[in-house]
Amino acid sequence: MSAFQHESLAEGRWAQMSFSSQMANIGSEISRAIKAKKRGKHDRMTNAVERALELMDLSILCAAKAASYDNTAAKSHLRELTRARAEICDFFLDNNKYGCTDTVIMKYYDAFARCP
Repeated sequence: MSAFQHESLAEGRWAQMSFSSQMANIGSEISRAIKAKKRGKHDRMTNAVERALELMDLSILCAAKAASYDNTAAKSHLRELTRARAEICDFFLDNNKYGCTDTVIMKYYDAFARCP
């Protein structure tokens, strides 16, 4: 069994996607998690959050690799991804000390879905 739920993405397909496409895909999992949370489906929420975090981790690896080549955009993406990951963990798995709402979170990710 693979260590990744998104095995084909982890094998390199993910790195070929644009940052906006990666974030839109992460947003799809976040949307699923929010819907499950609202319905009280804790297991489904947890599974969707785990998938979203896995995709974020893949994006972080891509950005870190590109940042090592002194890629300014990748460095910005790396900062953005690590902050977003912390907020998602806090919102779904901790005590929401950042005070995020599902509306604000989805507004952030929906912006990437509209990118070319």
